[in-house]
Order: sequence, then structure tokens, then C-alpha cells
Amino acid sequence: MWRIPVVLRRLPRGLVVAPALLAAALSAFAANEWREALVEFSDGRAVRGQVAFPQDMFYMYNEAAKRRLTMRLGELRSIETVIEKESMEKKWFFKEDGRDEKVYTNETWPVRYFRTRVVFADGKALDGTIVGQSFTLRADETVQNVMLTRKMEGKVGQTLEDVVFVRRIALAEAAGGTLGEIGGVVRLPPGERLLQVAAIHIEKDFSLEARVRGDRFTLAPCVSGTYDLVLSSDKALYLAGSAETGPEGRRMTPADLREIEEWAQKVREFFHEQTPLYGAGDVRRAWVLVRLERHGGTSLPGAELVRRYEVWRMAKPDQEWQILKRFFIRRLNSKEKEVPRERIVVVPSLAGHVVAPERPKLDLQLDLSALP
Repeated sequence: MWRIPVVLRRLPRGLVVAPALLAAALSAFAANEWREALVEFSDGRAVRGQVAFPQDMFYMYNEAAKRRLTMRLGELRSIETVIEKESMEKKWFFKEDGRDEKVYTNETWPVRYFRTRVVFADGKALDGTIVGQSFTLRADETVQNVMLTRKMEGKVGQTLEDVVFVRRIALAEAAGGTLGEIGGVVRLPPGERLLQVAAIHIEKDFSLEARVRGDRFTLAPCVSGTYDLVLSSDKALYLAGSAETGPEGRRMTPADLREIEEWAQKVREFFHEQTPLYGAGDVRRAWVLVRLERHGGTSLPGAELVRRYEVWRMAKPDQEWQILKRFFIRRLNSKEKEVPRERIVVVPSLAGHVVAPERPKLDLQLDLSALP
């Protein structure tokens, strides 16, 4: 049986941990998706066992794309830590309060900075900065929590060799992971200009914004999965949800949208209006395009109208709807009190674009020129 280390902390007098809460915590631990892996440490140790990451996800910030990437462990072959720089820092203190003169001691401590490299199942690799997270390693009937981080510091008197870090996590199974790109050309109705293209990853609940040049757009890098596109022009928004276009798809009815609007009006904060315009899915998993507006009364100079479009990922597990994730699409701040609202056009061909190892690069030709 696996031995689970337990950390005990002194609780305020009279505070009792509810059995249900404790059971839920143990259940969450048991529900982790364990993956066979070899974990190599900087001191030469190599531990073969199983690893589990929260929600089976790995997050990394990519400087070139200027955004955070979300990956499933099942897509990766390995996670590697590369030393970016390291040094022995001197310990010092100010000679007197309020003066810049410092006094250095003979004591030092080690400091390291890292970058992270992930290798996908098809061998493609990407470097970035770790978004500090931990994973659980179990091996030889023990379980331990291991931290991955951007920076590590030792204690005074230690050397760089004393500060041990994870050098590599080699995953035993990787299926379907790749690093790809979605791009293409958009033909809009006469007189319209393409402003933005957003892509929503429907399995992992994150969004990307494309680079737009004229009528061409590029989304890169894109990890494996299914993407729904939302196109914004100066006059319209074009979109569709996979939750409608799939084999068991369903478009939400006007009654569904009214119910969500009535719920949203109860919880509104900054915006005076929160109007659902289009929805796909059902109470278990729904995607809803919402227009949010505030008329005056803002601290923004000259902003008589603030208009924002978002896609809400929603569910209704009980009596009321819940927003599980919000994806920003577009925002308008105007000195004019009245600005014509954008047309909403549902285009099924914008949904369900799949990036996969057998097709990592998608080149789309999106002809919307004949749409109303």
C-alpha cells in the first residue's frame, strides 16, 4: 500500500476539519491520473515510478509567442529543465539605515535560473518559462511532492551542487501530441475589414489571438486539439461552436439564451447589459457568445460607451447556470453614446479545426464574402 506523507499544522482552537472535506481531499488524490515516468535529478539520481500533475495539465510561458501554453501530459514525450544562469551570491547588509553603503560578508548562497523545454510525442520541441507548478512522484512505496520552478535558491553555506532540481521527466507513453499552426485567408463581404481572429481550444479551455495582416491570419504555436474560430471585422462577428456542429451537436434556443440573460442580470457588476447572442451545447457543457455594455458612469476619460464581447464556457449542474471560463473576444471604448452593434453571423465552417500529428499545419481558405 502506498504511504502518503501527511503534513500537520496547528489549527486555531476549536477548528474541526469536516469529515466530508477530508474525504474529498483524499478522493482528489486518488483520482489523479498517474503516468509511468523516469524522473532524473541533477545529483545523478534516476527514479522510475509514476507521476501525476494537477488536472493532468502542464503550463509554460513561451516568450516568442508572448503567451501561456497549456498541454496535456499525454501529448508530451519529456519535460526538461535547462540551466539559464547560475551564480554564488554574496551575503551583505547596509552599514547604516538610510545609507547606500553595503558591507559584504564572506558568506555566499547558490542561485539558479532555469528555462523549460517540452518535447512532444512527434519529437517537436518548444522552450519557455515554467509557470510554477508541482507534481506528485510515487515510487518504492513512497509519495512525494516535487516543485518545478523558474528560480531556485539555496541556503547560506551551500554550493550549487547542493541545490538539487529535476533535470528531466521522461514519460513512458505519449500519444497524439504535436506543435502546429493554423493560418489562412479570409474573404469578407465588400466594405468589411478583418480586425481580429481568436481561436478557442474546446478541450483545454484556453484561447489564442492570431497575428492578422490584411486578409491573412496566423495562429502559432498551436498544441494538439480542436479549435473553434471567432472572426471580428469592423462590422460583424463570425463564429460557430463545435458543440453545435458535432455529431450530437445542439444550438441553444432563444428560451435558453433568455434564461442565461435573466441569470446574468442578477450577477452583473460593471456592465449594465449582458446579452447572450448565440449558444451551442446544453446544460452539461455550453458555449455562449455574450455582448456586454455599459453606458456612461466609468472612470475611463471620454468613454460614454464600453462594449465587450466574450465567449462564456458554462454549465448548469443544479438550479442555476455557472460561468466556468470566460474568453475575451473584442472591446470597444467610444466617446459616442450610440455606436451601431456588430452583426452576429453563425458560420459552421469556423468550428472544429483539429491540429494533430498527421496534420499539424492547417491552411484555411475562409470565403465569407457572400454572407449577409
